[in-house]
Amino acid sequence: MRAFAGRRWQWLLVAFFVLMVAAGVLHQRAVKLQDNSSPAAAVPAEPIKETAALGTDADPDPKLADPESGAQPAMQTIASPQAVTRQVQEQFQAANEPQKIYYRNKVAVLTYHHLDPKESSITITPERFKAHLETLRNHGFRVISVEDFVDFLQKKKPVPPNAVVITFDDGYESVYKYAYPLLKQENMTATVFLIVGYIEDSVSRLPPILTWAEIKQMHADGFSFYSHSYHSHESVIVKGKELSELVTKLVNPATKQIETESEYRARLLADFQKADDILNAQLGNKVNLLCLPHGQYNQAVVDVANQAGIPFLFTGTEGLNTDKDKLIKRINAGSPYMSDKLLIAKLSAGK
Repeated sequence: MRAFAGRRWQWLLVAFFVLMVAAGVLHQRAVKLQDNSSPAAAVPAEPIKETAALGTDADPDPKLADPESGAQPAMQTIASPQAVTRQVQEQFQAANEPQKIYYRNKVAVLTYHHLDPKESSITITPERFKAHLETLRNHGFRVISVEDFVDFLQKKKPVPPNAVVITFDDGYESVYKYAYPLLKQENMTATVFLIVGYIEDSVSRLPPILTWAEIKQMHADGFSFYSHSYHSHESVIVKGKELSELVTKLVNPATKQIETESEYRARLLADFQKADDILNAQLGNKVNLLCLPHGQYNQAVVDVANQAGIPFLFTGTEGLNTDKDKLIKRINAGSPYMSDKLLIAKLSAGK
């Protein structure tokens, strides 16, 4: 009886071992079936959605080949659950790392002009502009409104570290078509400096100019609009040099003679006031700002702007601004040479 009992325990142990081996084989087959099933069945929908929103690469690790077949895995568009989890964790860690501070108590003002699929000297693609916005966000730059910037300049309000103002010159319709939706996606705002006379005269131009309806729609969404002169954006050639109409005396149409100093200053004052009167009537602006055509100015322009109640002039000089500045420096970001990396390099210099 004892011998029989001993053999019975041996048989029970053998049977238990066989069951364990069988369970392992069934588990491996189930895993293979899951890997070979449709992506929708193999990968939960929610993690994939989160990964796409974070802009991560969803391709699987090419090293994860089938160990039995030895074949290289085919490229797929959906990651495994493990890869998705790893990517989400990495993005979460990056998002929660403290952002680097490049400068404090300063504001960078970026200049753009026109967006179009074909680039030129003052034109960049919407894709490049989008990359700029994403890079600003990812590096911890804080886009503020020009009104917050003015409050900083007037010492009424501090600004966050790495503060940036986004501006567009001339008022092209591409701002409405391309920049406006991209900025809204990033919860950012911008300021457009309008050649007010171009909107008022309704002349068809290429590239097209914004309409008041488009301007007012953007204005209702927190975008702001200020003067790029009423109708003084054209250039004139003086002694072989191209100059803004604001910085040189022109022929007086009435006298057929070169303007006197008083006539010259009266022309500037009339232009500045007419642009601001229209903008204030259309949009209810509380402050007058002037972006200088071609970035050019002289002492007469500064004096007359102050006379017209314009406290700050936006120039073409490159650099960052403190609360002591009246002539506002800007960085030309709207040229094809300005990659997102070069933009960050300029901003991170902090000067």
